[in-house]
Amino acid sequence: MADWDALSSTMNESVVGVLGRDVVYQSRNPGAEPQTVKGIAEPAGPETREANSTAMVLFLQLSDMNETPQERDTVTIGADTYRVWQVEVDRAGGVLLGIRRE
Repeated sequence: MADWDALSSTMNESVVGVLGRDVVYQSRNPGAEPQTVKGIAEPAGPETREANSTAMVLFLQLSDMNETPQERDTVTIGADTYRVWQVEVDRAGGVLLGIRRE
């Protein structure tokens, strides 16, 4: 029988490696250093989109992170800084973050 979690993790790593871009992740924990990781960001879906919304979703691999992301951490993508407001960890080692521009 296939190990779907392992297969999904391998696929996620490949997709992030090809389609991901560098983002700077900053934990809200005191003394935490910012880290550059690859992630895939896109505008949030209609369930979170409002008029003039700055909401996005960001997919990262937990294996790339120094610690598990949490609400109120920050992410810099290009020149824009976002605040994490939602964290969803999956069984295959990925994490989907709801983020909003500050």
